[in-house]
Amino acid sequence: MEVIDENGRVFGVVNVIDLLVLLLVLAVVAAGVALVLGSGASEAESETATITVRADSVQPYVADAVPPVGDLDGGSVTSIENKTVEPATIVTTNSSGDVLVREHPRLKTVTLTVTVDVSQTDGTRVYDEQSLKVGKGVSLDLHTVDLRGNVTAVEHET
Repeated sequence: MEVIDENGRVFGVVNVIDLLVLLLVLAVVAAGVALVLGSGASEAESETATITVRADSVQPYVADAVPPVGDLDGGSVTSIENKTVEPATIVTTNSSGDVLVREHPRLKTVTLTVTVDVSQTDGTRVYDEQSLKVGKGVSLDLHTVDLRGNVTAVEHET
């Protein structure tokens, strides 16, 4: 019995071109399954971290809407450990060119220490789909208000 007959069929059953198309389709399906299921080598571990976030030049109504210290129900921010609200500072010059640091008459600086749910993949902590590092901007969903600020400290918990 010949492998490919005079009509171009493999073992007299399937056309060679049809066989190649079938193999290509199977390879694409296998690659898709591997992509969706992954290898499992870099699974994310769930844990918590305490971060300090400083939000500068915040409108007073936003600062007032930040919940008090305590636990939060649901969401990726599980509790507020510490909260300070101070007048924001501005840098200006006087008529003689001296640099002056003054309090802003309205805007506030809000500093929060919060416990957040993070995932860790390959040694990198991730919060809100971004790596969690000092200096990185984050947005905290505090149920009554979204607060955007920069991370000033990160402490690993469990």
